[in-house]
Amino acid sequence: AAAVLVTRLLVWTPSLNTDAWAYTAWAKAILRGERPVFDYLPTTPKPLAIALAAVASPIDAERVFGVVVAVALAAIATALFTVGMREGGTVAGVVSVTAFACLPHLNAFIVFGTVDAVSAALLVGALAVTGRARLACLILAGLLRPEAWVLSGMVGAIQAGGSTLRRVVAGAAYGLLPAALWSATDLVLSDDPLASLHQAGRILDDFREAGFRAPSWLSVPGSVIEVVSTQTGALVAIAGVFGLTVHTWTRRRAGTLDPLLPAAAVVWTLGPAIEMHSGPVPGRYFLPAAALLALGCGLLAGQATRGTSALPAVGAAAAIAALIASAATMDYPASGRSAQLAAAISASVPAIDRALACGRVRVMNPQGAATEGGRIYVSELAARTGHSVRRFGSIGHNFGAVLRVRGSAGPLPPWPRVSTPIGTLALDPDRCP
Repeated sequence: AAAVLVTRLLVWTPSLNTDAWAYTAWAKAILRGERPVFDYLPTTPKPLAIALAAVASPIDAERVFGVVVAVALAAIATALFTVGMREGGTVAGVVSVTAFACLPHLNAFIVFGTVDAVSAALLVGALAVTGRARLACLILAGLLRPEAWVLSGMVGAIQAGGSTLRRVVAGAAYGLLPAALWSATDLVLSDDPLASLHQAGRILDDFREAGFRAPSWLSVPGSVIEVVSTQTGALVAIAGVFGLTVHTWTRRRAGTLDPLLPAAAVVWTLGPAIEMHSGPVPGRYFLPAAALLALGCGLLAGQATRGTSALPAVGAAAAIAALIASAATMDYPASGRSAQLAAAISASVPAIDRALACGRVRVMNPQGAATEGGRIYVSELAARTGHSVRRFGSIGHNFGAVLRVRGSAGPLPPWPRVSTPIGTLALDPDRCP
């Protein structure tokens, strides 16, 4: 499954999103022995995302997170088949994978390198395994999303057994462990144990300054339904909710319910829903919930065909065939950062790399881009050129070159100029030969 999805990725023009470039730039800084700079871009540093970028660093920078996400999607398919087979038989496993493979935006997750696929893989993977492996999956997921903290605490309490006090202590310990690891990472990398929290606060402040107004709590459920339906398709959403509900009810009556499944569905829906009241929430946050709805479709099909005999090997072959068919029919995503922009930045790198020999490069902000501006290019330029983010900036002095991105306002210094696909470089003649 991973080979199929990675092959599909390599056919497409790379176009990682700004978050993926940030993780890659931070990972490369750490590998060079530098401390990464977190506060220049509206992206929250996630320890596991940075670690994955470091592990995948031998891959071309423009493909790093695309490959990570392709492997994560394959892991989701594997885990869905495993859980579906165990809970509802071969048909449930095949339908779970098929429903997931038919989600409408998987192509965008791969091309833009969206780390939420890793969160979903760890969540569904936790359902597929037991014991310490389950806790490990949820703790790792907690290094990407705080929703997993609740689930790791719940599973830790259940697995601890013994007295009520023992379970409460274990639940608190396992719930706080990923948060503590996240904080420790922030402390090591930035001397601030709450760096990620402070960065999230700055991002929310930027949203408010840009005109975001919190919706009423009464409107949030409708927004959640709309986003989930967009991410899954109405049929998968309806069948998934029905399947998860029926499965939970029947297994609870039989005393064989895995409590993680309904808890995960509730927590990973409520978490992004609560965030909607604080700032804009992209639909990708709901990918873990979408994967669970795909599982719900499989469990519903398993209930409908209960008693049907089929070999697991036949089911595995059918699931792989569904995944291959889905990958083969995927189109290049029409939204998000364009392939043309990604190609333009790539073609501009040689000139910018030469300009860095003259000193730091100032990246001017496009007109009207008060929140991100030229900073959206900094991570990508740093990762592609292999230089520190500190070699770039949008304000200050003592620059050896200035890059005016197309659409930027303001004059360039009266220096010699070089045209690049993303804008014009002005080079300090006293520093540049």
